[in-house]
Amino acid sequence: MGGTIGALDKELALSLLLEVNEILAKEPFRPLDTGGLAGCLIELPDEPPPVVVGDLHGQVDNLLKILTENCLIQALQNNRAMLCILGDGVQSENANEMENMDGSILIMDLILTLKRQFPANVFYLRGNHDDFSADLFKNGIPQGILMKKACAETRGDLYVEAMQRFYDLLPYMIVCKSFIGTHAGPPRADTTRKQIINIRQKPQTARQMLRTRLKRTHQLSGYGKNEIKSLRKALNSQKSTPVIVGHTPLD
Repeated sequence: MGGTIGALDKELALSLLLEVNEILAKEPFRPLDTGGLAGCLIELPDEPPPVVVGDLHGQVDNLLKILTENCLIQALQNNRAMLCILGDGVQSENANEMENMDGSILIMDLILTLKRQFPANVFYLRGNHDDFSADLFKNGIPQGILMKKACAETRGDLYVEAMQRFYDLLPYMIVCKSFIGTHAGPPRADTTRKQIINIRQKPQTARQMLRTRLKRTHQLSGYGKNEIKSLRKALNSQKSTPVIVGHTPLD
């Protein structure tokens, strides 16, 4: 794409983020919510085919590997693929990196650059780590606070404000003929397509889509087959449509 792999300087980083926020406010394939902004549901066409990516958590090399595998960058340029990232691009889960936000800042520069370059082919959903919240911890480390501090120190307060707006503008779910995708899972209560589009008005339901986990013997409050069936019905999807999520590590 003609650039180097390195964090942008302060001015360029803010300019890029502001441009992407303008794209998100009127993002392609997102029905408008009642406030006139792009709603929280992306409805993709059947073609080109989607490439779905789960939690990256600041691992820049993983993103670069995905982009170069099978000529994905060229496919995006030629409108032969769509890249769908299911949130949590930031905040490492590696034990020796959890407090270091350098990789998170760099990976967001790369994702934002991709979004600006290919606005109708690259999509990023909100994950639970896409937040500056003080209650965002990993192994006792306040990663939300540390990310906000790192952004403020390297990019300034205006960048922090713009990043918060970026988080607030992000969609929560993506649907097309071949799959339904969200960060964590479907909402536990029955919901409708209209409610998903306007999920900003239902913070409790939005939180479920960012944090819920698969129901297991030790996770009885999670989602199961009934919630999956209800989601497919709400989106008028086929009974066999795959539902793809990230968030929960599986062995």
